[in-house]
Amino acid sequence: DSQIKAMTRKDGGAVLAVDDRAAGMVVLLRQPIESAAPSPEVIARIPRSRWHAPNHADPAERHTGSVSISRDGRRLALLLWDAVSNGFGIFIEDLDHQDADAPGAVRTSRRGTILPGSIAFSPNGASLAYLRASEGGFADLWLLPVDQPGLDGEAVALRVVGAEFSFSPDGAQIAVATSGREAAEVSLRVLDAAFGDTALRIPNGRVSRHSWHSPTNALVFAMSDGADTEALYEARPGESGPPRLLQPGALAPTETYSVSPDGRWIALSADGGRAI
Repeated sequence: DSQIKAMTRKDGGAVLAVDDRAAGMVVLLRQPIESAAPSPEVIARIPRSRWHAPNHADPAERHTGSVSISRDGRRLALLLWDAVSNGFGIFIEDLDHQDADAPGAVRTSRRGTILPGSIAFSPNGASLAYLRASEGGFADLWLLPVDQPGLDGEAVALRVVGAEFSFSPDGAQIAVATSGREAAEVSLRVLDAAFGDTALRIPNGRVSRHSWHSPTNALVFAMSDGADTEALYEARPGESGPPRLLQPGALAPTETYSVSPDGRWIALSADGGRAI
């Protein structure tokens, strides 16, 4: 069994998690797609007991580990079972100096379930974003400085809707949709990725994981158009003027989208998949 868990964006390489049941290990392999190397590089060996939650775990914790790799391919973030806290925790590894058989110290405490698949490095690799489950079916967005000591980091957005957030191409901002006291009070917020201050707020907006494009640092977001569909808009935080309408009625509220880095294409998860 093997799964591609993360992609480096710099060299097009892939990290694969291979579940070796006979050896009792999950082996993480890195292979640049264009490399002529005969075999991938082993970057970590994880005991299966740390990749899979034990049977006695809380139902919310009964999932497998996950992995995210920084854009430059130098750092790895692992969501693994931590026996001390009796829950999943985040471990950050420097691939230039780490021992494949010895993951480092945990960087999070037992303050709520970390959502699997939510961990993501900022584009510059300086911080790691992740989501923790909170009351009412929401999640809270946390930012953890990679090179600074301490656990957990800071919660920069509460009551996140849709379990999605998106870093700007330069890593300076992060877009996330949050709910107010009433469930219908949803706002798209663009936050300063260093301090969590709100730079832009848009009512009834939402984002996907890949919502920004460069070099203009523009954000593409979805917002209800008054029917049972959502329109796609573009905004440039820091510039005056209303958001620009890109495509009316582009999405149903449950569908997702992804913006190409150059901003020329948007892929939609509508029936059969399409691009605009």
